[in-house]
Amino acid sequence: LVRSGAAAGIAILQSDEGTKVDRSQFWFSGEGQPLPVGENIVSVKIEDQFGKFPIGAMLDKNGKAIPKMVAAYKRLMESLELEEIDADALAWALVDWMDNDASDDQYEFNDRFTVPDSPPEHLAEIGRITGYDKLPKYALDKILAQIDTRADPFLNINTASVPVLMALSPTLSAEDAQKLYDQLTGAPARSDSDIAASLPRAGRTLGVKFTSSRLKLVLEADVRGVRAKAEAIVEKNQKGDYLVSQWIKL
Repeated sequence: LVRSGAAAGIAILQSDEGTKVDRSQFWFSGEGQPLPVGENIVSVKIEDQFGKFPIGAMLDKNGKAIPKMVAAYKRLMESLELEEIDADALAWALVDWMDNDASDDQYEFNDRFTVPDSPPEHLAEIGRITGYDKLPKYALDKILAQIDTRADPFLNINTASVPVLMALSPTLSAEDAQKLYDQLTGAPARSDSDIAASLPRAGRTLGVKFTSSRLKLVLEADVRGVRAKAEAIVEKNQKGDYLVSQWIKL
């Protein structure tokens, strides 16, 4: 499933249709695209990881929390409007799980798991963290859909959701974030001048990109009579080729 589905997804990204990573692409959809693979059909959904909030960027090179990035993550949590969450507690729970401060263990104690003291490799690990482990599944899924494990402090403005756009700047209201989202859906930005009026450079928490080199392939297919699902992260190398860097069975 992973090998065949990832090959099909990479073929899309390597084609002319995949040269730009924005919401105008046919594969940018809430539903997976059914693709023939041999005699089977694999559903392939492509998600831009650079359109999501990079949780690894909340830490500096010494593994310490960066206050403005933690505040940005809290804005993201608050913008999701989930009644069951405490945005401040969840932000610091995640930071405490990732940082290397052994003296601060208010949230990270969980006798079923070893604390990694680094950004998780897979988002599924976040469900283990105290605070996140008690969330309803739909609430946890909604949070995980907005974040990525990478540490690169950049965001693809053309694929970011409204909540992620609000995390990008403390001065961007929900109404302005929605207007910017609608603007970029109709006319993707190709340079900083396209967004300077609505999103001044000086107020941004993250750097801005206009394309991406890291995407997730969400794969589903019937395998020996059982519906199976997996996710693969693909990244573009210096030659411009997409390669699978990690995968997980769901």
